[in-house]
This record gives sequence, structure tokens and C-alpha cells, in this order.
Amino acid sequence: MFKKIAVIMAVIIFIAGSAFAAGNEAYVSREVFTEDVLASDDSTSILVSSTDVVYTKAFSLTKGEYFALSYKATSTIGSPSLLIELQQSYALPETEGLTDANWVEPENMPDIESDLTAETQKHKSFSPLPLPYGRLKITGSATNSEDTTLEIKLNKQLNG
Repeated sequence: MFKKIAVIMAVIIFIAGSAFAAGNEAYVSREVFTEDVLASDDSTSILVSSTDVVYTKAFSLTKGEYFALSYKATSTIGSPSLLIELQQSYALPETEGLTDANWVEPENMPDIESDLTAETQKHKSFSPLPLPYGRLKITGSATNSEDTTLEIKLNKQLNG
């Protein structure tokens, strides 16, 4: 008797789950991957002192349909004030952390942040061009503190 009840319950749960998936158009199986965006010295804490221009290490933009950055700027002696831009290329940079003629901000690509001053966690989606590599160009403004650090994570979503 117990086996019959267990089988009936399993069938009801399966049918209900299938009906939910079929009737709910927003239901999509997806995988989300998160990785650290690194400074050129492989640190996860990216120092952007005063008006410095910092280039992160290149990261892969393959194997993702949707992209987002999660980031937080902090300063203990002042306030952050940062411009964050996405650069893309078809090839890895010759030297990580330096300007490279093959790396540019795509035309009509909005800045990730035009003036990041908040010291709170932020999440921002972005739509890269179909190029295999990306990196961030981070520029401190005149009011940026000399001890500003930034921690950034890249999130990639695959739908299946």
C-alpha cells in the first residue's frame, strides 16, 4: 500500500513540476559563473590611487550569453571617484596592465560607471561585442582618494 501511495505522489509531483515549467514562460534552466577580475599583479584588490589609470587583466567573454559586473570601491582616508570603462579585443594584450593599441572601448558602449563615488556593493549588466576578450580601464578623477581600492567580479550566464 505504501509503495502505491509513494508512486502516486511521485507522479503528481512530476506532473505538477512539468506543468509549471511548461506554463511559466519565464522558467529557463540557466547556469551562472562568477570569477574575480584581477589587477595586473593577480590581486583581487585593485588599487586606483588618485588620478591613476589602471587596466585589469584580460578576461574571457566566451561561454556567456549575459554578463554583469559586481563591484565595490572603498577608501579609508577619503572617497572614491572612478570612471570604469570596458575595453575589448580579438587578442590578449602584449603586456597585462599597460595600454595596448588593440584594446579599445567599443563604439557606442556606455561606461560601466562614469563617476563611481558610492562605497556600496553594485551590480551592473553589460552587453559586450562578439569579441573574445575584455578588460576594464579604471581612471581616478581629481577627487579620487589615494588609497581607493576596487574589488570586481565578472558574472556570466548561460541559458540551457
